Amino acid sequence: MLKFQKLGLSLVLMAAMVTGCQCGVSTYQGPRDAAGKPQTPPVDRPFPLGQVTDAHTDTQETNAEAFKFIMYDMEFRESVGKGGVMTTTLTPDGKKHLMQIALRLPQVPFPVVIEEGENRKVNELRRTSVIGWICAFHQIEPGDPRQDMVAGRVVIAPAIEDGFRADELVGAASSSRLGGGHSGGRGGH
Repeated sequence: MLKFQKLGLSLVLMAAMVTGCQCGVSTYQGPRDAAGKPQTPPVDRPFPLGQVTDAHTDTQETNAEAFKFIMYDMEFRESVGKGGVMTTTLTPDGKKHLMQIALRLPQVPFPVVIEEGENRKVNELRRTSVIGWICAFHQIEPGDPRQDMVAGRVVIAPAIEDGFRADELVGAASSSRLGGGHSGGRGGH
């Protein structure tokens, strides 16, 4: 081991002598201007305190606001009336949620998203119902150009996370509270 260290040190010293290096002393002093004064490269100034994190937080807040404009599957009830005609109604929570959406809709750029279900007829029925309710709330008469604006902002889209629908998440949350499956961060069973 000692021989290897001496050999390594010898190679370093030999390389330093061949290249003309003064060991331990740096001769490079950086770029200089015409008068021989050292030039310092321009330095990026740091961002003001919080600028980078504030931008990230603003994006998260905007996304959270957009999520408030999603009407979930569990906020609707479908029933088949006389003559086999299907109708859709809002649950009490769905009515409250849609009222909050309708109040804020003129001031925000977000679409009203109706969570997509498996039945296309039901999806379109829900969309038509929501458009009609928002138009009635804002006293928009049929034929008014604002009705087309409302219709353009109400869309049907798939669940946010693939594989989970709102009703499935409710079931998962209740089973975790009852101690089914996972410990939920409260220690093991």
